[in-house]
Amino acid sequence: MNGNAKESGFANHRVGEAALRGGANANTDDDGGNSAEADNEGYGPGPSDVIDDQEPRCRKGEFVRGTNGHGPGAHPVAGSVPADGPTLADYEGQSTATAAAAAAARPECSDEHGVDDNGDIILEGFVAEPTREEILDEAAERLIESSITLDPSAVRKIRDSDSDDDVRPSTSITECMGDSHAEDVTPNSNDVDVAQDDGGATISRWEEFRKTYFRSPFGIGVLTGLVVLAIVLAVSFGSNNSASSSICTGSASVAGDVNDRYTHAKSIVSKITPLDTLRNASSPQYEALQWIVCEDEISSKLIDEKDPSTNILPTQMHGFISGGDSGEAQVLRRYTLATFYFSTSSIDMPWIDKWNFLSPDVHECSWHQNITRENWPWGGFDPAGLVCTHPTRSSEGGFHEIMLNDRETYIGKVFWNFRISNNLSGTIPPEFGYLEDMNEITMENQKQMIGSIPSTIGNMVNLYSLSFQFFGPGFGGLIPSSLFSIPALEWITLYGHEGMFEFPPSIETTGVENKIAGVFIRFSGLAGTIPQFLSEFQNLLQIDFEGNSLQGDVPDSFAGLKYLDYLNLYDNNLNGTLPQSLGQIANLTGMTLGKNDFQGPIPSSLGNLSKLRLLDLSYNKLEGPIPATFSQLTSLEHVSLQHNAHLNGSVSAFEGLPLSNLLLYSNSFSSTIPAGLFSNSTHGNNIFADFGHNNFTGKIPEIFSEKASNTSYLSIMKNKFDADSVEDVICDEVQTLFADCNSCRCCQFCCAENSAEESSQTSDPCNFDLDFHTLSGLNMGSWWKVKWDA
Repeated sequence: MNGNAKESGFANHRVGEAALRGGANANTDDDGGNSAEADNEGYGPGPSDVIDDQEPRCRKGEFVRGTNGHGPGAHPVAGSVPADGPTLADYEGQSTATAAAAAAARPECSDEHGVDDNGDIILEGFVAEPTREEILDEAAERLIESSITLDPSAVRKIRDSDSDDDVRPSTSITECMGDSHAEDVTPNSNDVDVAQDDGGATISRWEEFRKTYFRSPFGIGVLTGLVVLAIVLAVSFGSNNSASSSICTGSASVAGDVNDRYTHAKSIVSKITPLDTLRNASSPQYEALQWIVCEDEISSKLIDEKDPSTNILPTQMHGFISGGDSGEAQVLRRYTLATFYFSTSSIDMPWIDKWNFLSPDVHECSWHQNITRENWPWGGFDPAGLVCTHPTRSSEGGFHEIMLNDRETYIGKVFWNFRISNNLSGTIPPEFGYLEDMNEITMENQKQMIGSIPSTIGNMVNLYSLSFQFFGPGFGGLIPSSLFSIPALEWITLYGHEGMFEFPPSIETTGVENKIAGVFIRFSGLAGTIPQFLSEFQNLLQIDFEGNSLQGDVPDSFAGLKYLDYLNLYDNNLNGTLPQSLGQIANLTGMTLGKNDFQGPIPSSLGNLSKLRLLDLSYNKLEGPIPATFSQLTSLEHVSLQHNAHLNGSVSAFEGLPLSNLLLYSNSFSSTIPAGLFSNSTHGNNIFADFGHNNFTGKIPEIFSEKASNTSYLSIMKNKFDADSVEDVICDEVQTLFADCNSCRCCQFCCAENSAEESSQTSDPCNFDLDFHTLSGLNMGSWWKVKWDA
């Protein structure tokens, strides 16, 4: 070791062997080797101490200044300086080599001072008070040493320049920062050029550099700047290198190169998640990436086994019919599912049951839990969570067989079955829209969810059904336009939400034929106007916007919906007149426009709807007579014109139609009841007839006596019928009968002429208002047809 210092006693310093060779001949033993005696006894006597009161050969005070482990020069020693020998001043400012050579030249100091195994002289003395310059030197060197110990991987060896003028020590920084920080970093004779000063002393250029710059304010400032820069670079480099390992807060449960896995996983998921989001340790996306890298055995295996030349991941066993079998697709799918979990489950509000989500060692098709209950469409159990089905094979109940993985064959369809309340909270993350294999989404009863449907939903190119029902007040907002551009989408359902929704002002035209068949947005605070773009969905079968806050009129463009079967706009704030264009929707079987603010006459064009089975125009401000064209409605079974007040004239247009329900309560009709009314009824004892609160005259037609046993409800109160017009058979066999006392002497209960006309109490039988909506099954939406066809 060259130029290294060892401590012996209070301040022992070594003089290099190379320096000794430049002075007087060293004392050698018989074998030609250097004498090597080392003083290592702490404060005990050494070779330079006074012995038996004799004059010491090397007096205290003749201690040289030179390089050691504590700075560029040794501290001076205390004690007297003999007149016949070199003094401290003689060696002041000189190098170790110079001072050592001078000391060795003295006969009395060349044979008894201590020498170590390398032939280096050990001198001993007591340290005196250091000078200001020495303190600065020592501080500067220590600062250099400590500043480059932040991260050994950030340190590289500095090579010497080819120029003879640029002389630097070749000892690498990592060598200098070994276990023993007491060792000198003195350049050896091969690395440092030397020059002769005017006094003939040997001075290294490194020493000159240190003296010049380490001791000046300018040099210290430059040095400090360089140190700060080194620290910044080291920390930055260290941060980049440690980012991947820090993502696993504990030890990763999956063996392998976590750093490489993190780098590649991040490159995959950054295709759907911005890098800034992935760096945010509080985001669900960061947690999901952390789970992929540190815990998910399946994703980790795929990433770790990637092709080293192409970085392509192994394929899945079979994959999905709609999404293929690439390994990257499976990593993205598991990452997206994990992101959804972390976004909707928190420490303060976790899921009630994880439904096997985030199971690291099983296929994601196993991430569900079978709940036993009678529930359509799965029969006696409900697999809550992510459900995958066989492409062809069906179970005993006729439903497609559930698959837990893709070992046997391709996954057929994928269902998001979240119909059971599971205390989900938070928002649906944008990554959810990248579950491109998804075929059906059903989420219900998640009252704590907030936010809106993400616009990325448009990426679910294989989705054919979306249903969100019974969410709390925090969920709603703008329905993304991308939803209406999904090429495979057929059914959209938003039902029973406490929040508010709104249609987008427009949608993108993709050039691909839209398959949307039904849009059901019921009781969900839907505001604004009915968008014109709905008319672009040429495959529309059903529109149901019941129980919302829609305003404006019914678009004329609906006339172009040639396949539209069911139009329900009941209970909104729509106004204006009913357009004649409604009569052009030739395939319409059910039209419910009740409980709005429509005015004017009933369009005569409605008589063209030969397939119409149900018509509800109740609770509006319509006026005038029933169009004669209604006699052409040969399929019409259920009619409600209740509470229009100013509808008048005859109801003969309904005669001969296959009616089961005719509710005319609270209007101004003034004719007799046609004799052929209900004569063609096809629904047995399901006749409901309400003529109450009008101006009908004459007798009750014989048809009601004939069909009394098949009549469930008959109301004739508050009219001008003839006295005793109700026959006894009607009183005996009609299940529910409301009539005036003067026209029904056989009634056990009747309405007197002075009964409260203005009463709004539904408990008053003389003002009873039959709920046609519930009666006809309209409260079940389009299921009314199933009810009446049964």
